[in-house]
Amino acid sequence: MSRELRLGCKIRHNLEEQEDEQDWLQPCFPRFYLYDVLRGLTFVLKWAEKRRKSLPAEAIGRVVAALVDKSQDGAIRVERHAYEGIGTRILSDKGNWTRRPSATYFPLLMQVSEIGQVSPYLTAKWNECRRLLDKFIAGGRID
Repeated sequence: MSRELRLGCKIRHNLEEQEDEQDWLQPCFPRFYLYDVLRGLTFVLKWAEKRRKSLPAEAIGRVVAALVDKSQDGAIRVERHAYEGIGTRILSDKGNWTRRPSATYFPLLMQVSEIGQVSPYLTAKWNECRRLLDKFIAGGRID
């Protein structure tokens, strides 16, 4: 919570996270293993709901404000590719795994991850977060 869902780890062995902070503010879909602030906010809100915990406004406020800004028309758009610059492993005919320098693309991946396109999945997650936020505010669970 002290990292506000948007800040990288300051520990020396994990400093590369700080380079990713700006990327985290850009929603992506599909996400695969990547983090973005919508994913973090969804997790924290669901966790707090299940555990009946309150959330500190300073821990989620900037992320919520950024997502409100991004969704002026109610929709969340894809802002980055989850597969950009990512290699992949391929199983050869001989049963050996080899690394390929880039991921394999296919039509559905390209269609659902087009930059600037409204993502129904991300928009649904944002709507879920907004409903939970309203519930938390109404219940006095945002400190």
